[in-house]
Amino acid sequence: ESRMLTLDANQQTDGQSRRESVQQGLGFEIQHRRFPDSLTTDSHANDHTMLLRAMNHAKRVLPDYDGGSLLNLTSSLVAARGGTAPHPLLRDLDSERIGRCRNIVLLLLDGLGHEFLRNHGADGILASHARGHMTSVFPSTTTTAITTLLTGLSPREHALTGWFSYWKSLDDVIAVLPFQRRRGRKSLSQDIADPAAFYDHPTLFDRLETESHIVIPANLAYSPYNASHSGTATIHPFAGYPELFKHLARLLREPEQKYIYAYWPGIDHLAHEHGTSSAKVKSHFHAIDRACADLIAAAKGSDTTLIVTGDHGLIDVSPQNHTDLGRLPELQEHLAQPLCGERRVAYCHLREAGSDAFVSAAGDILGERFLPRSSRELVEEGWFGPGVSHPELLSRIGDVTLLAQDDASIKDWLPGERRYWHIGSHGGTSAEEMYIPLIVVDL
Repeated sequence: ESRMLTLDANQQTDGQSRRESVQQGLGFEIQHRRFPDSLTTDSHANDHTMLLRAMNHAKRVLPDYDGGSLLNLTSSLVAARGGTAPHPLLRDLDSERIGRCRNIVLLLLDGLGHEFLRNHGADGILASHARGHMTSVFPSTTTTAITTLLTGLSPREHALTGWFSYWKSLDDVIAVLPFQRRRGRKSLSQDIADPAAFYDHPTLFDRLETESHIVIPANLAYSPYNASHSGTATIHPFAGYPELFKHLARLLREPEQKYIYAYWPGIDHLAHEHGTSSAKVKSHFHAIDRACADLIAAAKGSDTTLIVTGDHGLIDVSPQNHTDLGRLPELQEHLAQPLCGERRVAYCHLREAGSDAFVSAAGDILGERFLPRSSRELVEEGWFGPGVSHPELLSRIGDVTLLAQDDASIKDWLPGERRYWHIGSHGGTSAEEMYIPLIVVDL
């Protein structure tokens, strides 16, 4: 029996009837739109295997690229500022109406998930203006989601698919946002003279017919990644979030029609270190919420639409369900490169063509912690979104993707790397990671 889930049109009828019987036994319906097809496995799969697979799938949330995701929000913002939307618009946002406003502001709070807002911020100003939720992209991580926001491209199109990515032209694994090699953390600036050509993406800001502004922490403002994705936008660096809100208040008073993208990483940073339900994370969120309330009060009558969301949420992972790949040589021996992607979505580049041996070993060793899937099949099933695949997409996501179950995580360590533990993690397909709020304030 293959441990990998496959799509096989020839098995659809049989798979449908078996799936219905599994769902009846579970007492719920598998609702996410692509997963029912993913349950059509070979006819020899036993009922116990089908039951486990159905349970795992029912817990997953896939991006709603048809009109309910961060990708669609980006398209709506492009349309609202006179550009041609590259993908379907967000169902719950009237781009024509907000396009008539003098100011459109997208405040991106890294790590702000819908579940977190509902559980820890229900009494605040942001929750009071929440219209509901949308999904992040896949994987649910900053590298991938922010690139979609800065380009208007789906993950399939831009192919920045996680913190670590294999770059075929360098034959090496790089950390995409810091612009450095994973091995030795050597800056790519020594090898790459033109970072914009290296990333090779059009920017969202160049699609717009109005002026645009980026309000971003000073340590990120002129990094190779940000400089390569800022286009014609004016950059406003700041040292802390109080200064962020001062920049916004000032820009909203200026008479020109504009789009403003503002970014704050604090929630994500603290959640990684302390966990999503920690006092430090909740205290920091409430401080940001109060700053938003002050901005909203001060900006009344400024002809502004303020949109607040996250790039992803986070889930607290369990040390008991963490896998240190270095302790599993029987898996590591199959890999040609270090793990890429994220701790909850790990891309595996195999030494030999064909993945049966690795998938079999991964299934035996990782048990129910991770589900191994063909990376190519995930692309075909739409996990990375619509559009034409970037020429390097398949090389960057490897042969097999390990999808975390429940609160599991996996990590490998290279010689000399500083070991650290993330309590809060993301990248996966849980509701906590995938659902992000849609907060809209008319000023």
